[in-house]
Amino acid sequence: MNPLIPGPTDVAWSVVWIAAVALAVVALVTLFRTKAAVGVAAATLWAFGIILIPVIGASVWLMASRRLRRAETRRKAAASGSEAA
Repeated sequence: MNPLIPGPTDVAWSVVWIAAVALAVVALVTLFRTKAAVGVAAATLWAFGIILIPVIGASVWLMASRRLRRAETRRKAAASGSEAA
């Protein structure tokens, strides 16, 4: 086997690591976009969690931020509904 050509397991692990890094980057971008809604201290803790435990921290943040966005959308809809009445 040629040592210059990566084996199937090397390729698989590379894909896993690239996916983990991409997930962490997406989570950090969404975190910094919603930092005002979360607060600076909480955002800092979330950032450490995403960086230290990339797959789990990023997955948990993306699920939590989705709930946060839904609650914020409902709050805005309720506020605009009460203004219209």
